[in-house]
Amino acid sequence: MAQPFIAAFDLATATGCADGYPSQQAPRLWSWYLDDAGGFRPARLAYLWRFCSTYFEQQRALGQPVDEVVYELPMNIGTIANAMARGSFVTSEETLATLRGSIGVLEAAAANVGIQTIRGMDIKDARKHVTGQRTFPKGVDAKAMTMRAVVALGWRPENNNESDAAVLWALAAGQASPAAAATTRAVHMDQPTVTIGRKPRDPHRGTLFEEKTK
Repeated sequence: MAQPFIAAFDLATATGCADGYPSQQAPRLWSWYLDDAGGFRPARLAYLWRFCSTYFEQQRALGQPVDEVVYELPMNIGTIANAMARGSFVTSEETLATLRGSIGVLEAAAANVGIQTIRGMDIKDARKHVTGQRTFPKGVDAKAMTMRAVVALGWRPENNNESDAAVLWALAAGQASPAAAATTRAVHMDQPTVTIGRKPRDPHRGTLFEEKTK
C-alpha cells in the first residue's frame, strides 16, 4: 500500500508547515507569514488561501499530491470560557476569529483540490508522540521542549511554529506507518534549545510561493 503524503500546519500569524512521506528521514519545514498581507484579518485569510492553493497545486504538478492534511486543533469554546472565567487565559476576539478562520480556509483549499483526509489533531498528543510527555510540569516551556525534541531527531525547524508543525506531522506519519512511529520519537533530548526570532520575508525559505512583484 502506498504511503500517504502528509502536510501538517500550525495555523497562526506565523504559520508553521511540515510535509513529506512517513518513510522520509525528516519532513520539509517552512513558514508562512500572514502579516505580510497587513493587519486586516480578511486580507490575511485571503493570503493564506493563496498560499494553500499554490502549495496544493504545486504538489500535484510535482507528482507528490497531498493525501492528508492535519492541523493543530484550537481549544474548544467551553475550555476557553472556563479558563477566561478563572483569569488563566487571555485572548481577543480578533485572535480567535483569525484562528478559526484560518482553519476554514485551509480545509476549503484542501477540499477544493480533492483532498479527502483533513483533520485536526491535539497538539498535546503530538508532543507526547515525540517527547514522551503529553503535559509538562509548571514552569517548563512546552514549546521549548518540543523544539528540543525535534532538534534531537536531527530536524531543523527555524521557529516554534515549525517545530509544532513537525510534531503534528510526526504523529500523523506514525499513525500511517508503524515503521515511522519508531523513528519520529526523540530518545536523547540533550540537544540545546533552539531560539530563533522572526526571519525576513521568506514564505518558503526562498524556494516556493514568493509573490510576483507587481
